[in-house]
Amino acid sequence: MPFFKKKEKIDDNHRIYKRHSIFQSTYYKLEDSSKTIKDCMIQNISQGGMLLVIEENLDIGTHLIIIANFNGQLIQEKLIIVRKQKMITKKYGCVFADESTKENRETILKSYFESL
Repeated sequence: MPFFKKKEKIDDNHRIYKRHSIFQSTYYKLEDSSKTIKDCMIQNISQGGMLLVIEENLDIGTHLIIIANFNGQLIQEKLIIVRKQKMITKKYGCVFADESTKENRETILKSYFESL
């Protein structure tokens, strides 16, 4: 009799939010005393968060602020890094962290997703 039960693999199609590949250059800054704005790339986005390509080494749990343009509408959103991977580039899975901007963000992103 086994001591543990194997977890079932979660299929990407069962995510809460649909991902959209966009490959858009944009800007971010760390949510700290530094005022330095740096370049990054949004690889995909959903109503729940973004996958970012960032050159610097960041840790899971890091808070950052992203500034992005979606069909002429700018958003400035707080994100938290929840996963990272390093293959050829450094990619960071982030979730939106600010509930106070959720309604506006969802409206802008919904309009943007419909235009894809």
